[in-house]
Amino acid sequence: MFGAREHSELAAHLSRWALLSDDETGAALGTLRATGMALYVLGYFHGWRLLDSWLATADRDVRVRRLLTEQLLPADVRPAG
Repeated sequence: MFGAREHSELAAHLSRWALLSDDETGAALGTLRATGMALYVLGYFHGWRLLDSWLATADRDVRVRRLLTEQLLPADVRPAG
């Protein structure tokens, strides 16, 4: 799936922007090589980070209800500030 150049570019990207250690980058690359897994892995990771900060408020129960009952865009759950 990855050539040598793509492999090194992806590893550099994960290290720089996802702040992964060398061991974490190696594990992520192994997972990303699995067919169809690349978007899920990155989507879950970044979705978790986004929702974790959005739900860290006093009205968490209201926000969880919104999350489960409404169609929200990433911009809708972006933390204020």
